[in-house]
Amino acid sequence: MDVIDEISNSAGDGVLLEEYQRDNHVSSLEKLLLKYQKPLFNFIYQMTRDRMLSEDILQDVFLRAIRNIKRFVPEREKSFRQWLYQIAINLCRDNFNRKQIFSPMELEQLSNPKSVDSYEIKDLVAGLPKEQKEVVLLKVYSGLTFREIAETLKCPLNTAISRMHYALKTLREKVK
Repeated sequence: MDVIDEISNSAGDGVLLEEYQRDNHVSSLEKLLLKYQKPLFNFIYQMTRDRMLSEDILQDVFLRAIRNIKRFVPEREKSFRQWLYQIAINLCRDNFNRKQIFSPMELEQLSNPKSVDSYEIKDLVAGLPKEQKEVVLLKVYSGLTFREIAETLKCPLNTAISRMHYALKTLREKVK
């Protein structure tokens, strides 16, 4: 069993949050951040397609989380995981608005793909409109439910589902 499995199985997010907020157990906070480091990085990388930028954004996510964790109230807020993803999405959007970080897709990739491998799928996802890409990445790569996605993106549940529907429709058309 590796460190991540041990962290995942040792205590739930709520217990670790409570230990940190109540008793200032720094090790509890470290466990939480370590638990989400890899999935958050992968999500951010899928959004930016830039390793160095993704590392910078991940660091900013953790800095914001650390600064604001004492004010995080699980009963009032979404889950800790959703909260971290919300911070990540906001930072990715901020970067997107400052400079176009999403790589445009090559037109050649769309013309008659004979076989679609995972790299081509990732390129196709990268070429989706921003709102559709966010839903696909949160659902497929991060495992959030549609309700969690809607809360994270601050949109109605049906909007999140609709964005996924149109994203899948677009991807199917591009793969044909």
